[in-house]
Amino acid sequence: MRVPRSLLRKAASRAMRLGRLAGPLEIQIVGAREMACLNERHLGHQGPTDVLAFPLGTDGPWDEGPRGVVAICADVARREAARRKTSASGELALYAVHGVLHLAGYRDKKPRDAERMDRAQRRILADLGVRAIPMRETT
Repeated sequence: MRVPRSLLRKAASRAMRLGRLAGPLEIQIVGAREMACLNERHLGHQGPTDVLAFPLGTDGPWDEGPRGVVAICADVARREAARRKTSASGELALYAVHGVLHLAGYRDKKPRDAERMDRAQRRILADLGVRAIPMRETT
């Protein structure tokens, strides 16, 4: 799968701006096996998931904001894009936005929180010309 680096950078940047996050952010594109290991190690869940976000804190007083890593599973993105008849690049952008918003404090477990997060995701992706289905509609 070709990874749309420019699109992911733009999507993450807009999500950071919306979430008022500053500081470096790393986006990692991983395969299903690596994502399954991350999911098991950090959340205790079996199998790969779409995206995981890891806040890393700051290194010192010179930092202007939180650092974080967003791990995105390319294999899940490809599968979900085919299942939902969307583009794989749009799916990857959705996962980038979703992960960054989690780093910014957005949650999606309660319906009201999920709706707020969905609105934010849709707004960011629409601004980028990406058609994507919100995360909560993927299951």
